[in-house]
Amino acid sequence: GETGLLLVTALTVVTTFLWFLFGVENARPTVNIAVTLLGYMWVGFLGSYAALLLAIPNRVGIAFLLGAVLATVANDVGGLLFGRQVGTRPLAPEISPNKTWEGIIGGAVASIVVSLLILRYLPGMFPWEGGRGGAFWLGLTVAVVAPLGDLAESMVKRDIGIKDMGTILPGHGGVLDRFDAMLFVLPATYYLMRFLYF
Repeated sequence: GETGLLLVTALTVVTTFLWFLFGVENARPTVNIAVTLLGYMWVGFLGSYAALLLAIPNRVGIAFLLGAVLATVANDVGGLLFGRQVGTRPLAPEISPNKTWEGIIGGAVASIVVSLLILRYLPGMFPWEGGRGGAFWLGLTVAVVAPLGDLAESMVKRDIGIKDMGTILPGHGGVLDRFDAMLFVLPATYYLMRFLYF
């Protein structure tokens, strides 16, 4: 749970400092500590919210995680299709020249529509089929947060001067490019669900 997440984070920070303090590695401790902790916080810490969602009992956590995944994929696909078809106004040309305002709007519409149609009306998808507008709020949250995760990764890639974050999916930005939006969506979904349902 959340206590374990805090414990692992504290141990990771302390161990990373001790690694350099005791001379296991001596090269540029400040930069290397920062890079290590960035990697942990970005992928490990934010990604661990998937486990926190799954830990919610009675299969409710599975529905929450599935909702987050479906809404994020819809946002990504909707943004890509709308952006390519009608996109003319760049969103952040200095960070990600191919992203447009039209793509952001298309992604937002897609995430909200998919959340409402698939989650709310799919039989047996408790808690989405209930009241409180959870499916709508999830779609809206993803519409805001997913593009920020995507832009954050683009910013890092541009800053360090690389096109792909890895070699497994060359030309697609690397594996992290498939999950950058999701890493921002997972904690947002977790706290949204805590606010709405618990």
